[in-house]
Amino acid sequence: MKEKTKTEGEAVLFELAEAYVAKRAPRQLVWGRVHWETEHPRLHLVISANEVRSPRRVRVPKAKFTKLVEKLEAFKCTRWPDLPEKLWQHRKRDNRQRCTHAEEQVTRRTGPNF
Repeated sequence: MKEKTKTEGEAVLFELAEAYVAKRAPRQLVWGRVHWETEHPRLHLVISANEVRSPRRVRVPKAKFTKLVEKLEAFKCTRWPDLPEKLWQHRKRDNRQRCTHAEEQVTRRTGPNF
C-alpha cells in the first residue's frame, strides 16, 4: 500500500466527511478537524443538534446510523480500496456489573471494596 502525504490524507478524510455529512446532517451545521498526533490520522466532527433555523432537534436512530456507516464503508472501499482500516470502531462492552450514580460516587471517594 502506498503511503499518502498529509495533504492527500486530509483530502481523503474531508471527502469521506462530506459524504457522511450529506447523508447524516444535510441541513445542520458541521465543523471538523483532522488530528495528526498519532500515526493514524482521524477526523472529528461536531454536528449541531438542530437543523439551521429550526428549534427542533434531529435524532438519528441507531439502526439508521448503522446503515449509514455501512454505506459509507462501502463507498470508502470502492473509492479507496487501499485503505484497510474500518471507519467505525465499535466499543467493546465490558461485563462489569452496573451500579447507580450514588454507588459510583461512593466508590470514587472511598476506593473499591473487595
